[in-house]
Amino acid sequence: MAQPTTSSDNMTGTNQTHQAETTFKNYSSTDAQKYTAYRATHNPRLVETVVRIHAETGGQMARVLDVGCGPATATRQVASYFKHAVGVDASPAMIEQAQQIPCSTATGEQTQFQTSNAEEFDQLFEPGSIDLIIVAAAAHWFDMPRFYAAAAKVLKPSGSIAIWASSLWWVDPTTTPNAEAIMGKWNEFYENVMRPYEAPGNLLARGLYKDLLLPWTIGPDSVSPETAKSLASYDRDTSVRKEWNADGKPDPDPMLAETKGFMKHLKLTLDQAAKYMGTASPITRWREAHKEQLESGEVEDCIDRLFRLTKEELAKDDDWKDRDWVEVCVPSVLIVVKKA
Repeated sequence: MAQPTTSSDNMTGTNQTHQAETTFKNYSSTDAQKYTAYRATHNPRLVETVVRIHAETGGQMARVLDVGCGPATATRQVASYFKHAVGVDASPAMIEQAQQIPCSTATGEQTQFQTSNAEEFDQLFEPGSIDLIIVAAAAHWFDMPRFYAAAAKVLKPSGSIAIWASSLWWVDPTTTPNAEAIMGKWNEFYENVMRPYEAPGNLLARGLYKDLLLPWTIGPDSVSPETAKSLASYDRDTSVRKEWNADGKPDPDPMLAETKGFMKHLKLTLDQAAKYMGTASPITRWREAHKEQLESGEVEDCIDRLFRLTKEELAKDDDWKDRDWVEVCVPSVLIVVKKA
């Protein structure tokens, strides 16, 4: 298996038409509560990697900002390394949820949360007041040229932007009977059910951000002179890209020994897995499109069907016929963009 990529030469991207995210932005309080309850935390090794790269490349540890923080899952994990922490999100319901759960910094100070989109958050902060900006599983919804321009205004010299995300789940074949058949059902689901309801942002995440716009891949003629100047303030040579488990197989990185060679490896009951996967935006859109059919019982919920088929495949192995859990591995990517 290929080692994680760290060369910035492998960071590619082309100018893209931005499509604003609306599914999460329009979440109700109930939706935000479910998202918080069903989504897993990030691997502590990933958080440690983010902090290490930031510090080793000259970043300071005073203030971290989480853009697109959602219910603050990542904020709570990173805030403990910094003196001060702030989270912003375009969804009022997500911010409301974030504010309900304690989120302490290294000094015991509580994190502040505010509603803001990813393109205008600079209006909330003094220039050069932020050391690290994190973006956990959200950058694929951003207007990236405007985001980078806003970030350039608030970041200190040698400040960092750490962007990470995960792709589609793989069934762990080392722990799952009839894994190949189950993965066949899942791949059919991904392509025939999810794919028609995926927005361009979903596809960026599915592709592990290989086509995510980066400051140096944005044509200067496609943005304003002011934005082009902001983009030029980033240092391509000290920026980093790391990728893990792209093919669904373990990685030999010793850092991942405790998680079986995976940056993201989950053991979930079938019910937990169904609820987790059900928070994905394509599933929300599928359910909205089939609302009347679901209410009338004309169609089976797509997630219920997927895990009913998964259970049927597990039951074909006599030793596991009563098994109600599954282990999944999730390809992951981390991009760290440095300000000069």
